[in-house]
Amino acid sequence: MVAQETGVREVETSEANTHSFIVKIRLEEARQATWRGQLTHVPSGKRRAFSYLLDITAFIVPYLESMGVRIGFWQRVKQQLVRLRH
Repeated sequence: MVAQETGVREVETSEANTHSFIVKIRLEEARQATWRGQLTHVPSGKRRAFSYLLDITAFIVPYLESMGVRIGFWQRVKQQLVRLRH
């Protein structure tokens, strides 16, 4: 359904095919400015702290795969590298 007056498109989604995430990012300033953050998978409440942007992808990819999304070869390589870093 499209709202003609506001130009906002409303999208209906099935909750079975939907994963919601909260991404919180903050700047920590000590000796050197560092980005840190926390991800939350809303339905399960599972959380993970991160300090690299690739960690966001590594957290979300398993949920996408559970929905049948095929992840490309290079994305899987990056995900493995992130796991090795932890």
